[in-house]
Amino acid sequence: MKKIVGILAAAAVLATSVFAADVSAKVKLDGKLLNVDTTKEKDGVSAVSIGHAAHEAWNPVLKMAVSGDNYGAEVGFFIGKWDYNQPADQHVFSESWMHGYGIASTGWKIWFKPIDVLKFDVGQIAENTNQESIDYDTRLFNYDEWGYKVGFSTNGFTLNVAFHQGADAFWFSQAENGDAITKGLNVYASYGADFGTILAFVDFNDTFRDINAAVGYNNTFGDIRLFVDAGIALDGTKDQKSAFGAGFDVGFKYAKDALYFEAYARWFEKNFEVLGKEGDPMYLYFKAKFSYKLDPCTLYVYFKDENFMAKKFGATIKAGANGSVGSASWDICAQIDTGKGTNGDKLNFAIPVSFSVGF
Repeated sequence: MKKIVGILAAAAVLATSVFAADVSAKVKLDGKLLNVDTTKEKDGVSAVSIGHAAHEAWNPVLKMAVSGDNYGAEVGFFIGKWDYNQPADQHVFSESWMHGYGIASTGWKIWFKPIDVLKFDVGQIAENTNQESIDYDTRLFNYDEWGYKVGFSTNGFTLNVAFHQGADAFWFSQAENGDAITKGLNVYASYGADFGTILAFVDFNDTFRDINAAVGYNNTFGDIRLFVDAGIALDGTKDQKSAFGAGFDVGFKYAKDALYFEAYARWFEKNFEVLGKEGDPMYLYFKAKFSYKLDPCTLYVYFKDENFMAKKFGATIKAGANGSVGSASWDICAQIDTGKGTNGDKLNFAIPVSFSVGF
């Protein structure tokens, strides 16, 4: 018996050393203590609500992952509203208790390494140029779809090639008596050393008619992180003449002790044929955040304008605080959104709140 117990214990220790399983969950609630909508002549003021922000696929409430030395997998589940057309004040017993949210799955990923320098990813894959860390949602170019990716990495050099086409879709297809169609093909390369990291990103879509290409650089200088990207875009998917565009972005971040400041800007012209003309799609995106940590909480101010070149000033401005009590975190701020209404001359004032516990 002792021998059997010893064998089982040894097997358990070996299994633990070979792979690690992880399950994490989160309960997140969002609400508003006050909302003032100046675009409405009546009922423009409302107060005290709580719920969950819908369709946060990037923010799973449940995530399960397993990994070993040369393989891994993960899947996540997020919350989404399922009954948009049902009134919130529905009191029919058979329906009212179901009012709220449904659970959808995301993040289906599997990876494995036949050898140390070669990695295969299947499922939901992604790649991007340099990305800001204020909201982690803005960059010059990226893709985030289902597909296959193979990566080679050694001595600071990385080369990834991916076929991305969406869930249950074919990368290559040809209808009877029709033209062959291909979806996304991405090539990403980077090299990092003492001077920083340089990268190259090329993405082909819609049978090689929609092309995005960029080069980038990032580095950390003590407490400062800098990055810059520049790229071109060619859209030949429309019947008319192909549209040629270009853009660049710049990111700056400073973090030391209690102080944090980050700013990000992106300029893009999608079609130089209409440069300076009516309807020109050129835009200048800018966002910044400043925060300072105190003992009970962190104070912050936030600013975002998705197009400084627009005729009307449309920005999101926040001033607030966030903190935690054990595993429970909270956030509250005063938020002003300008550029509202038909003429873009109205604003919305709100006091949003957010609470979450991870475990």
